[in-house]
Amino acid sequence: MPKIQQTFSMSEADIIADITQDKGKADLCVFVVSSPGMAWSDERWYITNNDFDASSTVYFGKSGRAALTVYFVKNPGDAGWQTNHSLKGKL
Repeated sequence: MPKIQQTFSMSEADIIADITQDKGKADLCVFVVSSPGMAWSDERWYITNNDFDASSTVYFGKSGRAALTVYFVKNPGDAGWQTNHSLKGKL
C-alpha cells in the first residue's frame, strides 16, 4: 500500500514526480486518502510525515528528471494508471 512521504530535497527522494494540471498528460491519477488502511494499489496514496511508515519518498516539482507525472483527482473512481509505466506496481 502506498504510504508516501514528501521530501523537499531531490537527493532524498526515491521518486521524482512532476504534478500536472492536465489529466491527459499524467502517467498516474492519484486519489489521496485520509488513513493508511484506505491506501491500496498504486493510485490511492496516504501521505505520511513518518519516515519509518513511508513506503516511498517523493519529491514533487517541475523537473526534466521526473520519473513520474501525477494528477491528483477528487474522485477515487478517476484514480489509476493512464500509461503502461515502469513504476506500475512498485509504489
